[in-house]
Amino acid sequence: MGQGPAVRRRVRDLSAPDSATRAAAFRTGQSDFLPLQSPSEVEAIRKTNPAAVVQGLTPSITPFGLALAQDKPPYNDLRVRRALSMAIDRQRQVDTVYEGHGIVAAGVPWIYYQDAKPTAKDLGPWWRYRPADAKRLLAEAGHPNGFETTLFYYEYFPQMSSQVQLVQQDLKKNLNINVKISKLDYTSYYGRYVEGKWDGMAWGFQSGHAVGLDERTYVYMHSKSTKNFFRVNDPLIDELTVKLRRAIAKKIVDREYDQVLRMWMPHGSNFVLFQPHLRNVAGGVLRGTIGYGSPTIARLWIDK
Repeated sequence: MGQGPAVRRRVRDLSAPDSATRAAAFRTGQSDFLPLQSPSEVEAIRKTNPAAVVQGLTPSITPFGLALAQDKPPYNDLRVRRALSMAIDRQRQVDTVYEGHGIVAAGVPWIYYQDAKPTAKDLGPWWRYRPADAKRLLAEAGHPNGFETTLFYYEYFPQMSSQVQLVQQDLKKNLNINVKISKLDYTSYYGRYVEGKWDGMAWGFQSGHAVGLDERTYVYMHSKSTKNFFRVNDPLIDELTVKLRRAIAKKIVDREYDQVLRMWMPHGSNFVLFQPHLRNVAGGVLRGTIGYGSPTIARLWIDK
């Protein structure tokens, strides 16, 4: 009885500091996977690598958004949070930054509580672009002339810098809020963000990849949770997440949106390119291209 093909079990994880380096590595065959955020990026790669296989996914969450120091003024005032949210044109971000491919907002995956991808209308009045109402509400909160604030972030992909700048422009134009932006390296950003001792705003994220509804709600939103990086501090959310059942998931989501506890920003469709010699990978999708808990790498093989 003959021997089967040799099995290689080694996986090389390449460190690539920017999108151009990652694209070059894929083009030259140094890497087998390439995550991208827009159709134009995909087409640029396919011009040089026409045999590359493309998989596109509509995200069920928007993992990034404005994290606010809600335990301090001015962001502990609900009127301020609502005003900021209404002053930001999320649809413009979807249309321009993500070229029409993406969702406007979803902190808890929408698949838990409804069948269709959410629109701005589904999220309630504070998530629609209403700059005049935003300005009136901010004035009621005692800031008729706006205020100064800061925002720090790390550029996970090029579109993120464009989003941050659009938010800065919207807040200045509509509310006269001057946002001083700091772009940090990953180590500095991550350390400051998760420590939770910053002021102003951060371009926040949901840590890792949650595996269930409880993690998406209690672990990320309860005031005493160690992963409450958005610094949510709401007694009703604490009560609901402790008693969490699937039947009340929508109540938690409605409360989050009404109180603007996590100010989600749009996220584009995820595109994953992989080399044509890979097998048993389509549909595996590395859980957002990061791979936490994914069996994709263990099950694929190379046919060349």
